[in-house]
Amino acid sequence: TEEELASLKEEAGFRCAYEKGIQYLSLRAYSCKEMYNKLKLKYGPEASQRAVDKMLERKYIDDEAFAQTYARHLFEGKKYDVRRISYELRLKGVEEEIIDSVIKTLDNDPILRIIDMIDYKYKRYIENEKERKRIVNRLIRMGYSFQKTFYFFGAIGVDLQPVGAPAGTAAGQSCAKAVILQNAGNDRGSEAGMIDVSVAGDKDDVDFVPT
Repeated sequence: TEEELASLKEEAGFRCAYEKGIQYLSLRAYSCKEMYNKLKLKYGPEASQRAVDKMLERKYIDDEAFAQTYARHLFEGKKYDVRRISYELRLKGVEEEIIDSVIKTLDNDPILRIIDMIDYKYKRYIENEKERKRIVNRLIRMGYSFQKTFYFFGAIGVDLQPVGAPAGTAAGQSCAKAVILQNAGNDRGSEAGMIDVSVAGDKDDVDFVPT
C-alpha cells in the first residue's frame, strides 16, 4: 500500500542519514545542531532528527564533551579569547548553560595571553605602524576587547591614538576604537562583517570581526 511504501522510504531515509552521520563522526566530533544541519541538506528534517536522536541515545554525540574539546582547541590552538570562543560555540548550537560551564574551565587572562602572542609571533612587527594596526585588528577578530588591547600597547609605550585624538582620555580611546574597528572591517572588505558578540556583564564588551 501507499502507507507501507511511505513507511519503508522513511525508514530507509533514516538509516541512510544515520550511517552518513556515523561517517562524519569518524572524521571529527560534531554538535547536535551541526550534525542535524549537515544531514538535513541531503536527507530532510525528519530522517535527520531521528538519526541525531539515535546518535544521542548511543552517546555518539555529546554537546558538553564537544564543547569542551572544541573550546580547548580554540583557546590553546588558535589562541582565541573566551568571547570569540563563546561565539563559535553558539554557532555550533551549543546551549548557553554548557558554554558558560566550559568557559569557566579555561584559565583566561587576556592581558597575559596578548603579551605571550606578541612576544612569540608579532614582536618584530610592533614598531611598524602599519603592521601594528594589523596586529590590533587581528586581536580584535580573535575576540580580545579593544580596552585590553589598548591597555597592553599603552603599557609598552605604544600610542594607538589616531592623529589629533586627545591622548589618555576616554574620548581618545573611543576615537581609536572607531579607527581600529573601521580598519578591521576594511580588512574583510566590508563593514557588514561586524558582529556583536558581547558577553553579558563584561564591561569591556566590544565588537569583533570573526575570521
